[in-house]
Parts: sequence; structure tokens; C-alpha cells
Amino acid sequence: MQKACQSLEIGRNGLGADGKELTNQNEILHSLEHPSWNRLFHIYDAIKLGIPFNRIQEKTKIDPWFLRQIEDLIKLENKIEKFHLDTLPKELLFEAKQKGMLTDKLLIY
Repeated sequence: MQKACQSLEIGRNGLGADGKELTNQNEILHSLEHPSWNRLFHIYDAIKLGIPFNRIQEKTKIDPWFLRQIEDLIKLENKIEKFHLDTLPKELLFEAKQKGMLTDKLLIY
């Protein structure tokens, strides 16, 4: 999913990787109800802000399996943030690489 977001050619580095996240809940909730090119990014923002999962699913009508994939990326991001690149466990680095969180051999977070 990260690689797909990076290849959109819209000036985004992936989900949560560029500091362009929305923090206004009303804006996010409005976006979740209306399909658009950036709704995937706003789903990420909603999960990060702690908007209840069932509310996100209710607004988007997206299968919970897909929403869980985004949630899993956020959980991995939270694990990674606890380390520096030189202290990141190999297993976590490998998982990040598998999930497309590496670009040009560097973590995008």
C-alpha cells in the first residue's frame, strides 16, 4: 500500500510519511463520507487521531479487512518510532521493508 501511495505522483511519500496529515476531525469525517483521491490518506489520519474504528467503517463503507491493513501500518510505525535507525531490531526492519516503509534504503518515517 505504501509503494502504491508513493507512486501516485501527487507529492506524497506514503501514508503518514510527509507531515501533510489532517488533524481537523470534522474535515476528516467529511472526507471519509465522500470518496476522493485523498480519502485513503484521511482514513490513515482518522485512525491516528483515535476516531473509533467502527465510525470510520460506517462513514467509508470500506471492508474492515482493508481498514485493518492501514491500522497495521500505523501499529508498525508506532513500534519503529521507539528506535533509532542504528538500534532498530533486524526483524522490525525486515517487517518495515516488507510493508513498503523503506525508500532508497531509508525508513520513510
